[in-house]
This record gives sequence, C-alpha cells and structure tokens, in this order.
Amino acid sequence: MILLPKGFELLEAAAFTDVFGWARVAFKQKVMTVTCGLNPDKTVRASFGDGASVTSGNAVTEQGLKVNCAVSVDEVISADFEALALPGGFGRYGYYEEGFDERVLNLIRDFNTQKKPIASVCTASLLLAKSGILEGKMATTYRHENGKFLRQISELGAVACEEELLVTENIITSSGPATAPKVALKLLEMLTSHETAQQVLLAMGYGETQR
Repeated sequence: MILLPKGFELLEAAAFTDVFGWARVAFKQKVMTVTCGLNPDKTVRASFGDGASVTSGNAVTEQGLKVNCAVSVDEVISADFEALALPGGFGRYGYYEEGFDERVLNLIRDFNTQKKPIASVCTASLLLAKSGILEGKMATTYRHENGKFLRQISELGAVACEEELLVTENIITSSGPATAPKVALKLLEMLTSHETAQQVLLAMGYGETQR
C-alpha cells in the first residue's frame, strides 16, 4: 500500500508504482501497489500546486496534480497488505496536517506490530517518528536545511543518522527525493528476492549493482 497524505511528492510515490510495475509486467512477479488517501472521495493533491488557479473561458481550474486513490484510509485493513510505502512531502502543502493524522499514525503502528516492511522516503520518516515506531532506532531523513529534519526525528525518539538510506529491522528510511528508486527497489527485494530487485534495477537502467 502506498499511503498518500496531501502535499506528497509525486516523484517519490511514482518510484514505487514504477518499480513494482516493472517487476509485475516484465518479470511476472505477483506484486501490485494500491494507493490510499485520507479523503472519503479518495482524491489527493500532490505538492507544487501552490494554490494557484488558471482561467480558461468561464472555467477556473486549480493547479496541481491530483491522484485518484484506490482506497481511503478508513477502508484499509492492514492485514490485507504485505507492506507500507510512504513518500515524503511538503508542509506548505499540508503534508504533516494529514501525515500526523491519528488514522495514519495508527496504520503505521499496525504494520510495525505485524513486522511488515515499512518504506519511507525523505521527510516521510517524520511520520514514522511521530507514530513512535522509531523510538531508539537508527533512522535518516532529509539532510538539508541545516539538519532541521534530522533534529526533529531525534526529538521524536529516533537515533538520527546522516546515511543516504538505512534499513533498521523492517523499516526503511532515506535522505531525499533522489533516493526514492533505491527505497522502492529495497522494498521489492524485501518482498521478493535480491535477484528480482537486480533484474528490475538493470531493466530500468539504474546500474549494475544495488546492495
């Protein structure tokens, strides 16, 4: 399941749909992704719309990409899924407003209690830290802005590290948007095999090794 709070970064979410799509279509793996939003209408607006609007004739359309999710968070039963993926996002677009929603935090806790893989990209590790599942565990997050986000996950109980990508037990955290394909490939490896992840990595042109 790919959980999408409003203001999520589309690039980071797309890494999961693409990597798992390649595994399913090109290599016949029995994997799929299901998107999940918080709104009952299952629509979520991504970052970078800036709240602007454009006028065409008599129609006014708000800018910004919108995703139609398959399910809403209120419909989800964590036992029906094998893993949870969380792209990061921007506070100015409401990411933490929804990301810190108790329904989201409870869902994260449910997946962790079941020891299922939880893959976060960039600032999504703040959601994990807020839920309490990073207490005393090594984790990373967005490293710029003078370490602001690293300090935040530390204040929420994590052992903050500056690595590009960290795997701590069943939890993946990473340091920025550029890591999204690596996080998705690592999650694919955890759910299938190292060989499958390597096949997808090579087919998508990311390089010869991924360890």
